[in-house]
Amino acid sequence: MDSTSRMISVLWFFWGGALLVVFVAMTLFLPLFGDDARPAWEWFIPNLFPPLGLVLGVSFLQRGTEKAEGSDEGATAVARKGLISAGWVVAGLSVLYLLLLSLSVLGCLFSPEPVASLRTANLWLGPLLALATATLGTRFAS
Repeated sequence: MDSTSRMISVLWFFWGGALLVVFVAMTLFLPLFGDDARPAWEWFIPNLFPPLGLVLGVSFLQRGTEKAEGSDEGATAVARKGLISAGWVVAGLSVLYLLLLSLSVLGCLFSPEPVASLRTANLWLGPLLALATATLGTRFAS
């Protein structure tokens, strides 16, 4: 991956991550949206996550391809190392998603409105699922 592609990937990953944290905080801790949190998130999700998922997925694919094509001697070992590193990211996103999903389900036990609690949790589970799916796709396609 060239330096420009790397810069774009870092930009999307960190800026998108910061936007996600801010939006979650605005939803949970500020009365900014009030009863209109769902429409706000319905606007936010399709505006951020399709391109973020695409950038993340393509970055992983390019990284594995470049390492495999880098040099004749030891190229296979380098490619495996790159894919293993990417594999740890895939595993990390998967664990994070499954942990948040589990906490959301268990959280219903303590909520006065369990369905509303699940609907609220779906607001950040959906984007995380999109990222996890993008990385899973690159891991199994490579």
